[in-house]
Amino acid sequence: MENRYVYLLGGNPTLSDAVESFVHLSGGKEARLVLLTVKKGAWEKHVPRYTNQWEQLGVSSIHIIAVNNRTELSGEELECIKNATGIYIGGGHTETYHNVYAYDPVKTLLAEKYESGTPIAGCSAGALILPKTVVISPNDTDDQQMKVTEGIGFISSSLVAVHYSQWQEHEHIIRGMSEVGCREALCLDEEAALLLCNEKPYRTFGPENVYCLEHMHQEGIVERILKLSSI
Repeated sequence: MENRYVYLLGGNPTLSDAVESFVHLSGGKEARLVLLTVKKGAWEKHVPRYTNQWEQLGVSSIHIIAVNNRTELSGEELECIKNATGIYIGGGHTETYHNVYAYDPVKTLLAEKYESGTPIAGCSAGALILPKTVVISPNDTDDQQMKVTEGIGFISSSLVAVHYSQWQEHEHIIRGMSEVGCREALCLDEEAALLLCNEKPYRTFGPENVYCLEHMHQEGIVERILKLSSI
């Protein structure tokens, strides 16, 4: 079985060490990268935040897929995802990203790519929808109510939170852990990223922190900072 890779970014897609790692695992200059985004607000002006560094690293095969809802993915777009060597789900309006990319046919296709070893990255909203169970903070929903729903499914044992310190997400994610019976959460500040290999934390990136919240029986929920460097 191929190693399976997921990148979680807390809010900044321009963290150079995380970008370099993603491009490297995706094939370097020969990578075929696909950015999945949504047509919400001034989405086009944000695309260079993802693609500029890919181009600077020598990647020439870059495709942008931007849609409004899950019915809009064409056969050509699905084929583009199928042929990608690296897939990046961008940030923005989390509920729209969930409606587009956490349902078939794209959900099953992303799962197939992940299982075959294609690196998958998600930034902010893109990171939030990657686990099996998604908890969307009241800071990030249209009605300011926390939402719990099914995600794409790459991370089965942990919840994910982004903008963790900036949005003061501690109480929200603990509430989410309690509601869904999950014993662990991976929480990322905006200037932080985490690479998971086969669902296990493998490497951290950026000047801010990645936190792991774990339910430790009698001790309750314990928060620790992850500092991981690949060998």
